[in-house]
Amino acid sequence: MNDNDKFTDEYPPDEKKLKAKLDRLQKCWADNLCSSQDSKYFCSDGFYPYYSHQKTKILFVGQESYDLGGQDYIEAIHEVYSTAKIGNKRCINQDKFHRRIFYIVYGILHDFPAWKDVPYPDAHCDDIFSENGISFAFMNISKISPNSGYRPTDWTDVKRSVHEGANYIREEVKLLAPDIVVTMALMRDAEIRSALFDTCEPVDCTDPDVHVYQAMNGDKKMLVLDAWHFSAWKNELNCYYQPISNAISKYHGLIEDV
Repeated sequence: MNDNDKFTDEYPPDEKKLKAKLDRLQKCWADNLCSSQDSKYFCSDGFYPYYSHQKTKILFVGQESYDLGGQDYIEAIHEVYSTAKIGNKRCINQDKFHRRIFYIVYGILHDFPAWKDVPYPDAHCDDIFSENGISFAFMNISKISPNSGYRPTDWTDVKRSVHEGANYIREEVKLLAPDIVVTMALMRDAEIRSALFDTCEPVDCTDPDVHVYQAMNGDKKMLVLDAWHFSAWKNELNCYYQPISNAISKYHGLIEDV
């Protein structure tokens, strides 16, 4: 059994078929990249175990990953959440990107408790992505992850991914069929909106911290919340948790079964 087979065993039986479809889609995506050099740095993504079992299916859409070329993002970050460590030293609580994702997922799935009652990620490392724990999906627009350390987003790679891989991007979203999509400073770009969704219309863009859209893929309705990038130097309560809570409370009626 190879490492990929071992990781697949983390998924419940009813999700293995969906994972296999995503794996095939992204293999085809990598095989059809214009540059063989890009193919070497392809970083697949998708969903964590028990994603489809959640009362609300949440998809985060980022820009690109770092230092994960040739790897599977979900498998690599699954270990970060389940061990509560990044590398050998840093606790996940110290990483604002993954910490904020946890806070928003926990908030949505627990009806946004008071901020003081939201736990740190390491308090749930034993049950996250399990039958009784929380889960979510994650994808980057650009699947190219050059192993060059942290750097500002390469928008050339992001836009090229949109131009060359729009059909793959949208098919990934269709397979994941989320109820709520949290994007990271992406929705002002009409090309990115068109790559992700069949239709995506603004609903409320008056809050500077979260812009609200209603999107559809086929007959699947989605509430889209475009927030700051989760690595930005912003206040977690005032710029992420509370605005997203307010938006979902106000606009949850735009989508089905949420």
